[in-house]
Amino acid sequence: MPHSHIRLEKLFKQELWFDILKCINFNECDSITNLPNLCAPNLEEVDLSYCKNLVEVDESFGFLDKLQEWHPKHCEKLQILPSKLMLKSVKYFNLEGC
Repeated sequence: MPHSHIRLEKLFKQELWFDILKCINFNECDSITNLPNLCAPNLEEVDLSYCKNLVEVDESFGFLDKLQEWHPKHCEKLQILPSKLMLKSVKYFNLEGC
């Protein structure tokens, strides 16, 4: 989303539920510094690849029962992941380049 004009910080400050959301792609989104609880219990895939400024992922991501693929690769500043990873369905988790 390098050319996107979406104000993610405003979206993240709202308390929204994404009940039917299954996939989210923030690939190359430099404006993300932390990924808060998205209230998306049905997420199956999250792509955070090349989010250069991502530092922290919310604890809630450690409890996404349906998450199958998680791509935080090449997030060079990533320091904080969920302390508990209870990912029952995960098949692919790539931390390359972090």
